Amino acid sequence: AFGSGGPVDHDTTLISWSMAKSMTQALLSIVIDEIGIDVDAPVDLAEWASDGRQKITLRQLLQMRDGLDFVEDYIVDESGNSVSHVIDMLFGSGAEDVATYARSRPLKNEPGSVWSYSSGTTNIICSLLRQYIGDGDVAELLKQRIFDSLGMTTATARVDNAGNFIGSSYVYATARDFAKFGYLYLRGGQWEDTQVVPLEWVEAARVQHATDEESGHGYGLQWWIWK
Repeated sequence: AFGSGGPVDHDTTLISWSMAKSMTQALLSIVIDEIGIDVDAPVDLAEWASDGRQKITLRQLLQMRDGLDFVEDYIVDESGNSVSHVIDMLFGSGAEDVATYARSRPLKNEPGSVWSYSSGTTNIICSLLRQYIGDGDVAELLKQRIFDSLGMTTATARVDNAGNFIGSSYVYATARDFAKFGYLYLRGGQWEDTQVVPLEWVEAARVQHATDEESGHGYGLQWWIWK
């Protein structure tokens, strides 16, 4: 239903993949601003309360400096085996509940010390968003606060069977609607006469704190920085 792999035109609905991460950051920024969340305080997850993960902050998650052991690799060997946690999360044992899968990963590095790109981290952020809004519907809030505000009429956010918005990967929309979201950030979070995303969080998202060795691209807060 979301594209057949054939020719693409202005009506073709495409998958976001990691553009959804940036949309997650946008929605979280709105919630942070409205309910007053301390992004430098340790996040409240029961699974992390008794080990080193209890020190992980929301800012570290946004930066992908949480220190969790998560392999972001899309390669499968000749035997059909993979050590990829992202494949397992999206298509394997974690697909029914991506948040629980991602939150279960153990600590590999001291929180804040190492940058490591991780789709699991974004799905942890989505689960925290769900907590912040009282176990509410994150995908519906994304529609109300971002998609509807920008007139992204084709945009659809997908959830797993546990009700988690899969913010690492799964928003579907036409290219023109994706472009509207990019234009929102080019305009400092403003759409027409409305400040949709707080300016300070738009600016924070594009402050580079890491560089990907393979691509040479920088990273901010759930946003790649191409120069």
